[in-house]
Amino acid sequence: MREGDDYDSALAQETERNLRSLGVFGSVLVTPHFVSDSLVDLVVETSDQWTTEGSLALRGGGGAYQFSLGLEEKNLLGLGQKLELIYEETDLRVSRSASFYERRLFSWPISLSLVAESRTDGDYYLIETGRSLYSSRDKWGGRLSLLTFSDRVRFFAGGEERFFFPQKTDEAALSFQRSWGNLFKRVAALGYSITQNNFRGPTYLTAGDTVFRPEDFGFVVPEERVHSVSSSFSMYSNRYTKEKYLDNFGIVEDFRLGETSTFQYVLAPRFLGSSVTRHEAAFSLGTTRKLNNHFIRLSLGDRSTFLFDRWEGNFWQANLRHYWRWKNKWPLAFRLEGSFVNGQARIGQFVLGGENGLRGYDARQFTGSRMVLGTIEQRIFGPNLLSILGIGGVTFIDFGQAWKRGEDFRISEVRSNWGLGLRLGLVKSSSFKVMRLDMARPFGPGGWVFSFGTGMSFELE
Repeated sequence: MREGDDYDSALAQETERNLRSLGVFGSVLVTPHFVSDSLVDLVVETSDQWTTEGSLALRGGGGAYQFSLGLEEKNLLGLGQKLELIYEETDLRVSRSASFYERRLFSWPISLSLVAESRTDGDYYLIETGRSLYSSRDKWGGRLSLLTFSDRVRFFAGGEERFFFPQKTDEAALSFQRSWGNLFKRVAALGYSITQNNFRGPTYLTAGDTVFRPEDFGFVVPEERVHSVSSSFSMYSNRYTKEKYLDNFGIVEDFRLGETSTFQYVLAPRFLGSSVTRHEAAFSLGTTRKLNNHFIRLSLGDRSTFLFDRWEGNFWQANLRHYWRWKNKWPLAFRLEGSFVNGQARIGQFVLGGENGLRGYDARQFTGSRMVLGTIEQRIFGPNLLSILGIGGVTFIDFGQAWKRGEDFRISEVRSNWGLGLRLGLVKSSSFKVMRLDMARPFGPGGWVFSFGTGMSFELE
């Protein structure tokens, strides 16, 4: 909002949310003061947070681990720029990365993002610039990105890596957006991308691993050349609610309420340079409701792929979140999600175990092209010590299973575990991170498995 504009309460609330999303303020409050019948003063009150932070993060469980050491500045030279340097080590690889983000390049409403990462199994470099739809007043947006990366697409079974595909991908993408509406938004987008893929393999780690095949996981190697035109149309409600003590320690969290829907069509024809003619059709539907002390979010999505003369496969997901705040700082959180690949897709595999889902089992213990996962978690947010450190805990039950194509889902094979956890909230951190330490064991045979990380095990959004 600018001085001299007509007062709009929705835009004032949107300004408050956008300021919070910058990550440099602890609290933001925008309130109107009516000076006269024709004059309104807007008072913006903020509290500062730490924007220069060193980070030491540990994450893992069940035999897998991730360690990272970093330095982050979210308000570089007081200009709102973000600079981040990270060293990361996991049981699979070591990486070093640097990233820079400028929200308003040369004071223009254009962003710039730069990422460079060197890994023991590949590299990742990204340059992206564009104009985002930050506000309801923004009607036009666009994005231009250049990406190159090399990696390993890894496949696991029984907790062990069995084979991988070395991958090298280069991509250039351009897109434009047009937005309408305020309280109910509609966004249309049109894009064009050029992708060059180079996959080799599969490479098996031992001779005994050759019994595992990519098609068992529903995986198909992407085409060498993909020149595609995409179009999409989205609709969503622009209503929000401000909440505390759901996924964080007393920090205001903005949740969008109402319905969302997105429809997308992608065409990659041979006459544009693609290796084969491919069509993709995708949709996603969702709704978020607040009913007294209940928060419910439900989403469903599907992506189907067709080659020139046949159906290739589809990937669909369903997700349910239900939070019941039966006591102010004691929300009972529930999630249930499922992911399924029919035919063949280009998404790798689903992995459960350890820190990733079933916390009472070893890491990557369950893999496949289909997966269901559920959790019931009682969260207890305790006091904030000196307004710096929040202390809390959880009790939880996880249940789920992953299986491969050709295998049947059986209730008797669903795995489950129970456990306890400690939560620490860095209240003064600009990232508002939650640190967690969980210990869990299966119902039945099996010992304790420890997992740790940052952020809640799952969130409402």
